[in-house]
Amino acid sequence: GTSTTALDTQRQAKGEGTDQLDLFTAPGERPVSNQALRRIANETPKVGLVQAGTFRTALTRINTPSEAAHVVASIRKEAQENIIAVATDADGNIVGILRHGIGGPASVGSYPAILLGALHSMPKANKVWFAHNHPSGTIAQSSADKKLTSLLGEAMKDTGLEMMGMLVVSPNRKNASIFHPDVDDSSSLRTVPIQPGRRTQALPVTERKFVKVRQGDRDSIN
Repeated sequence: GTSTTALDTQRQAKGEGTDQLDLFTAPGERPVSNQALRRIANETPKVGLVQAGTFRTALTRINTPSEAAHVVASIRKEAQENIIAVATDADGNIVGILRHGIGGPASVGSYPAILLGALHSMPKANKVWFAHNHPSGTIAQSSADKKLTSLLGEAMKDTGLEMMGMLVVSPNRKNASIFHPDVDDSSSLRTVPIQPGRRTQALPVTERKFVKVRQGDRDSIN
């Protein structure tokens, strides 16, 4: 399931520190310092949300877990875990889809401060559905999955964003699991059908990309 080592997500989301290990740093490479990571994440003319693909969908408005699962269902085909956030306005109209990370066949890392910062940059974002896929075929959510969801929920309190839960989808499955820390206990498995529909519309999927990088910034991440 989703791998997370963010032990103090609220401090990280406020830019006060981070306990996130270098999940994306290959062995033997010099890791990016936490200070450099925060500086790069927060300097917005250099980093922006750039379209990196599309999701085919029948829905542009979602208010239930089944509807949200429909929107993210295409990641069932991915051979590596992806973590996705779908932001809507207060009425459920989709205002942005973010691909936060791509991991391995059994885990994906998450940097909550960067994830929440990107969501806050989406105009009219009010509610957020999180989702990831399990290439293994199970939709059961691991303790790490649920811990990450709980940490995200805590970090989002009083920020203007409402966390709607974490969905998990898997290959060839017509249902998804949903976990919300305010609704489900840590041992429960709540499943919902993935709402069917003719996927005639394409919604842009964005990722964080460098828009402008100075030489000093490039040196700091090499």
